[in-house]
Amino acid sequence: ATASLEVQEALHKRSAAREKGEWKEADRLRAFILSKGYVVEDTPKGPRLKRSF
Repeated sequence: ATASLEVQEALHKRSAAREKGEWKEADRLRAFILSKGYVVEDTPKGPRLKRSF
């Protein structure tokens, strides 16, 4: 199942926040993504979404 557009946009915004060192915003977006049922995994190739069950 593909994540909703809302979750995908939040993941993109989180990556941008991390690149700028905006850690509080990145953490807020991670929490939002988790509330939508996904876990963010930061990998060497970039962030990945996994369903949380």
